[in-house]
Order: sequence, then structure tokens, then C-alpha cells
Amino acid sequence: MRLISLHVRNYRVHRDTRVEFDASHNLIGGPNESGKSTLVEAAHRALFCSHRRGGGVQRNMQSHAGSGPPEVELEFEQDGTRYHLSKRFKGASTASQAELRSDRNDRWSGADTEKKLAELLGFDEPLSAGAAIQSWAHLWIRQGDSANDPTVDLNSEQSTLLSRLQAEGGAALMQSDLDAAVGQRCAETWEANFTSNGQSRASSELKKAESALAKQEEIFAERSATANKLESAVREHERATRQLTEIAKTLPELEQHEQQVLRKITEVEKLQSQKADLDRELADARKTLATDTSADGRIRRLAEDVARLKKAIDPLTAEVRKAREERTAAEGESKKLVALVESAAVATKTARHRRELVQQSIEQHRAQAALHKTRERLEQIASLQKELTPLQQTLAGMPKIAARDLDRLRTLESKVAQTRVSLEAIAAGVEWTSGDGTPLLDGEALEAGVARTITEACDLEVAGHRFRIRPGGGASLEELRSSLQAAEEKLKDAFESLGVSDIAHASRLLEERSVLDSRIRTIESKLETLDPDEARQEAAQCQRSLSECEAEIARLSPLTGDFTKPADLDSAVEALSEAKRLLDAAEAEENTVRGSQQARHEALQELIRKLESSGEKLSSATTDANQAGTQHDTLVKEHGDETTRRERIAAMQRKVESCQDREARLGEQLKQLQPDLLEQDLKRHRRSIANQQELRSQAQLSKAESAVVLKSDGSNDPYAALGEAREALARAREAHASAKRRGDAISLLHQLFEEEQQRFSDQLTEPLAERISLYLQCLFGPEARARISQSGGDFSGLELVRPGGPFEFEQLSGGTKEQLAAAVRLAMAELLAESHGGCLPVIFDDAFTNSDAERIAGLQRVLDFAATRGLQIIVLTCTPLDYTSLGAKNISLEPSISH
Repeated sequence: MRLISLHVRNYRVHRDTRVEFDASHNLIGGPNESGKSTLVEAAHRALFCSHRRGGGVQRNMQSHAGSGPPEVELEFEQDGTRYHLSKRFKGASTASQAELRSDRNDRWSGADTEKKLAELLGFDEPLSAGAAIQSWAHLWIRQGDSANDPTVDLNSEQSTLLSRLQAEGGAALMQSDLDAAVGQRCAETWEANFTSNGQSRASSELKKAESALAKQEEIFAERSATANKLESAVREHERATRQLTEIAKTLPELEQHEQQVLRKITEVEKLQSQKADLDRELADARKTLATDTSADGRIRRLAEDVARLKKAIDPLTAEVRKAREERTAAEGESKKLVALVESAAVATKTARHRRELVQQSIEQHRAQAALHKTRERLEQIASLQKELTPLQQTLAGMPKIAARDLDRLRTLESKVAQTRVSLEAIAAGVEWTSGDGTPLLDGEALEAGVARTITEACDLEVAGHRFRIRPGGGASLEELRSSLQAAEEKLKDAFESLGVSDIAHASRLLEERSVLDSRIRTIESKLETLDPDEARQEAAQCQRSLSECEAEIARLSPLTGDFTKPADLDSAVEALSEAKRLLDAAEAEENTVRGSQQARHEALQELIRKLESSGEKLSSATTDANQAGTQHDTLVKEHGDETTRRERIAAMQRKVESCQDREARLGEQLKQLQPDLLEQDLKRHRRSIANQQELRSQAQLSKAESAVVLKSDGSNDPYAALGEAREALARAREAHASAKRRGDAISLLHQLFEEEQQRFSDQLTEPLAERISLYLQCLFGPEARARISQSGGDFSGLELVRPGGPFEFEQLSGGTKEQLAAAVRLAMAELLAESHGGCLPVIFDDAFTNSDAERIAGLQRVLDFAATRGLQIIVLTCTPLDYTSLGAKNISLEPSISH
């Protein structure tokens, strides 16, 4: 089946829309709410929905404008025959219509249309008015469904696909009845013994053998534990008895060693106390000796410093006196240079003011010229605006009518004329030529030779006989009259809404509006070129600049002496050059004088720094000499004269030597006792005693526990019971091994039959996988291919095989899912097309929302490949620019005015 054209009237957002389809490539573009999906829905309803369908389905088709029942006309081709299908949906009433015509002059209407349509579409029975809407969901890929697993669509066409796949290479893949029966028996036996995850069922022989084996292993473990426990108790009792004997011998010896170590520690503590007292005495003696020695040395150094500082004061005094004389002479010269600098600065300032005054005069003349030019531009703008305002008022007062409104009026008037002609065509005519009496038409006498036109049912009375005349079949005439009335009212409403009396009036208004609009656009274009806002801003800026120049000239004029401001721009330009020359000369003279003054100032500052440095040195030397003398006298008073200090130092040295000798003797005694090792010995002995006491307690407890076990468990023969359990365990293991061999055989046979079934399935689905792979290679390169499984008639396990794969469908990203799903649906449509004349339409309704620009480019290659293989591709999109390289017929839709 290949779609040729679609004509939709009064269907949701579409009032009257016709679309011509290309045989292979179609691109329908338009923004949201422009009715792209609605067009596809209308074609779908025409093919798969009964024309007598009512309820919510029929209401959902109604036009948003509320005029007339929904009508769909679809032209398509199948098996070389061209068909024209038309349906009017008006619920279960007789006004609902359906008609199917072929180019071979065959015609079907009403229920026959639905029956023939079901035959063409491959359905067993035609749809009734209340039946569910059938669908080719795999051929209409909607937004939101494009990334769903496409195997659902494959299974919806399962029987047709399987027959096509067998016809393409799987017809020989048939099993014998014996093979099927054996496979079924193997599967039933396996299911009776194992769960779906391979575990043994509770009722199976293997599960029972496993339970019996586990029970015997538990009994054997219990009896082994009893025998081992008794043997362990005997060994533990003997070990505890030996350990208690050894501890009774070792523990007193450890306690004796502990007492010896404690005595040595007491002696060490006594010696350490004596050594601490001696250390304090030695520290005091050393501190006193150090203090006295330090004070003696400091007194000697201070005496030397006082003599040295007094010797250095006289040269510093002479140096300060000379520096003061040099500073006084330099200050006199510096004052003379300061007066010269001030005079030069005044001359430079006056020259600079003259130059600035000349510069402001130039700016003033230029601002005046610019202001004059801008005012001329504003006058031109005002003239255009004065001309524009009455034109705009005239246009605003006219009825708003556009070319499309005039076209609509002409269409409505044409429809009225056509309906009136149709009405007059089926009307009857009556003319009385001669005879006795006067015939009456609806009670009114007819005149001889005067014809009367009859457009509705009426009564004719002739010679006492009454005739009922119904022109045009009655119902058709009534419908035409109603249509004419509706068309005339619609035309009248259109005239009133636009504010015109007739089409000529509307045409004249449209022409007048066009002339006015053209003149207005011309004036607006000139105004835009002149830019009124910019002109006003420039005028304001020029006025501000002129005011600023005049204010600056007024400020500078008093500062320039007898200098006269130039009268015009040319003289101002000449005066500027002279003013710059004079300013340069004045600045050069000022810089020369300032350089001399700066050099003299720096020399003066150097003399001042020299004087300050000499004064600081003199002051510092005097202060240091006084401080040193004071410190020397204070220390002598505190520590005595030289003889007293020497005697005290000698006595302290003798005391330090005596303390050091006694400290050496105490240290030797402590060294012999090794106090650090004594502490470790004490810890070691106490740890050993504690360990022995802990071992004694544990041995006593263990001996008592083992004695209890020997008394309680020693009355039976555990070894005989263990032998019986060992024999029972061997029998259980043998039975389990037999059951396991049988279970393994069942599993192996089941696995072999499943593998063979999978091999059949792979061969059956290979033609489908190969077709899908051809599309995938357009996207992912020559190494890409598809893998799909089939079991029990159902398709599943779709995978994309690529380097680094394979990848299951659910593992893929949203964009890759859309690509793989599109390839599967195109391959499926290609297979199913063999039953529909070698072609089927495939519609992608904004189906690639997860695909970026690069993926869209690859998808266009796939869609073009599908078209070359006989499919009719129809792409609906809000972004038609993304599909420019598809090379498709472009169909553009705009949002409905009524919507």
C-alpha cells in the first residue's frame, strides 16, 4: 500500500486541508499545534475506524470551529490498483457515509466499503460501529514510543512475520511429530524434577535423596562429635593434672625472686634521694659562682667603655659646628632660586590659560556648526511625522481586511453560487398551456403560458384531481436548501465581521489599504533612516557642548591678561599654533629654573642630613658614656671592689669541686645496682606470677569440667554408635549418587533439546536479523549487526552487536534505542510489505526526541535506504531544517486560525 493523497475537512484543527504524498520521501513540517499528527490520525481513522463509529472517538474528531461533520478522503495504491476512499463520520446516524472506488470502475459504499477495506488491509472481518479500532502500530511511530522495545510490535504481527520468514528460508525448518513429542516429554520430565532456576523440586527423587543424605551426615557428625568429645576429655584431664604439679613447684620460686628485687629497689630509692639533695646543693653553688664571675667581667668591660667613649666626644663636637655653618650658607642661596621659580610658574600658567581659551573657541565654533546641522535634520523629521499621522489615522479607521480574508469571501461566495446552481438544477418546472378550468398550484391559479419553478414539495390541483410534486428526490433538495441557507448565512457573517457590504467593496478597501500602507511604510523608512531619537540626542549633546564651551571661555578670559579671543574658526586655529609655541617656551624656561632650584634644594637637604647625623652621633656618644659610668658605679656598690670579688669567686669554685666528687661516688653506687633493669625485673616477675596463677585457675577448671564429662558420657559405647552411623551414611551417599546421575541425565537431555530448538529459532529469525543489520550498518558501519531470538512464536532478546558488545536493548542510551528500534520497524515493514503490493507507509511522528544533530544525520541515511527498498517514508517534525539532507518532498503546515 502506498499513500497518494489525503483530504481532510472539519477534522479537529483542520477546516479544509489537502496533502499530496511523494511515492518514497515525505517531510511534513510545522510548529506544535499545527495538526501534523492530526493528519496522520485522520488517515488512520479512515482505514481502521468504522464510518458509523460514535461516542468519544467520533466527538474527538469534531472540528474546533464546530462546523459540519468530520470528512476524510484518502487515495492510495495497492497491488497496482488505485483506490479512492471517502468517509463522513457522524456517529450511528444515516448521515455517516463511506465510499470506496477503484480506477477499474469498481465501487463500494456503506458496509460494503468496510468489508472491502478489511480485505485490502488483511483483516478477517470488517469493523462494526462499536468495535475497537484496529491498528498498524508498527507503521506509526509516535513521539514517546520510538525508544520502546520494538519486539512488542514484532509479536503483534507474529503470524504474518513467521509465514514471511519461513517463505524466505525457514520453510524447511520443520520438526517431525516424534521429535516434538520427545522434546515435550523431556521438557515435562525436567519441569517435574527441577525449578526454573535449576534447583531440585521437593517431590523429586533427587531432592529426597539429598534430604536423606543430609540427615545421615548430621547423625554421623553428632556421633563423631560425641566420640571426639570423650577422647578430648581424657586428654584434657591428664594435661590439667600435670600442669597443676608443675605450677606448685614454680610459683614459690618466682615469689622469692620478687622479694629480692624489691629490697634492691628500696636501696636505689635511698641513694637517689641523697643524689637529689647533692644536685640541688651543686646547682646553687654553680649559680652563685656564675653570678659572681659574670658581674666581675661586666664591671671590667664597663670601665673600658667609659674611657673609650669620653675619648670620642671631642672630634664629634668639632664636626657638628662645621656642618651648621655650611647649612646657613646653602639656605640663603635656596631662597633666591625659589623666587625665580615662582615667577616662571606664573608666566607658564598664563600661557597655558591662553592656549586653553583658544582651544575652547575652536570647540565653540564647531559646536555651533553641528547644532545648526542637527536642527535642520529635526525640522525634516517633524515634516515627515506631520505627513505620517493623518495617514495612520485614516488606515486605523478603515475595516481591517487582508488578502486571505478576500480569498475566503470569494470562496464562500463561490460556494453559495455553486449551491444555488445545484438547487436550481434539480428544481422542477410547471407550465399550463391550455385546457378546461384553471389548475391550482398550492391553491394559487396558474396563468396560461407562464412557467413556474418548483424547488420544494407542493400540491397541483387539476379538474378535481390533486397531485403531490416532489422535485429532486425530496431529501437531496432539502439538503441543498439547507446548505444554501448555511452558506448564505456564513457569507453574510463574514461580510459583517469584516465590515464590508460585498466583495467589490472588500476588494476596493483592500486596494485602498494597500496604497495607504505602502505610503506609510515609505515615510516610516525615511524616518528610520533619519533616526528621530538619535537626532534629538545629538541636538541635546551639541547644545550641552556649546554651553560648556561658553562657560569655560568665561572662566578663562580673566586669567589671560590683555589677550583677545579669536573672532572666527580660522583665526582661532592660527592663534592656537602661536599659543602652543609660547606655552612650550614658558614651560621650558620654568623647567630650567626648577631644575636649578631642585639641585640646590637637594644639596641643602644633604647638608641638613649630615648635620643631623653628626648631632645624633655626638648625643649618642655622650649618652652612652654617662650610662656606662652609672652602671659601673652601681655594680661596684653591689658586688664590692676587685679584691672582695676575687676571694668570693675562689671560695665558690672550691665548693663546686667538693660537690662534684661526692656526686661521682653516689653515681657509681647507683650504676652497680642498675635501677632501670630492676624495674623491668620486678614487672617480669610479677607478670610471671600472675600468669602462673591464671594457668593454675584454668587447669583447675579444666580438670573439673573433664571429670564431669567422663562421669556423664562414659557409660555408653560411642565408637559402636559411630560405626553404625558410618555404614548408614555410605548407603545414603550411594542412593544420592544414583539419583544425581539420573537428574544430570534429565538436565543434559533437556539442554540438548533446548539448544536444538534455539538453532531452529536462529535459522528462522536470520532473514529478519539480516534485514535489520543492513539498516544498522548505515548507522554504525559494516561491523554492526542485530541479534534477535524467537521462542514459541514470540520474538525477544533484541541485541546490537558492535565492537565492545553485544549490547542488550535496555543497556543502550535513549538516542541509540531510537536508532535500533527504527531499524527493526523498517525491516519488519519491509517484510510485511510483500503482502501489500510490495510497499507500506512508515510514519515517524516526532519520533527522534533523544537524538542529537549527528544521530539525526545518520537516521536520514537509514530512512533514504528504506525508501530505496520500496517503503514510503513520512516524517513529521517541528524542526524540518534538521532533515534537509533527506531529499524529501516538503509539506509545511501552519497553526489553524480557528484553533
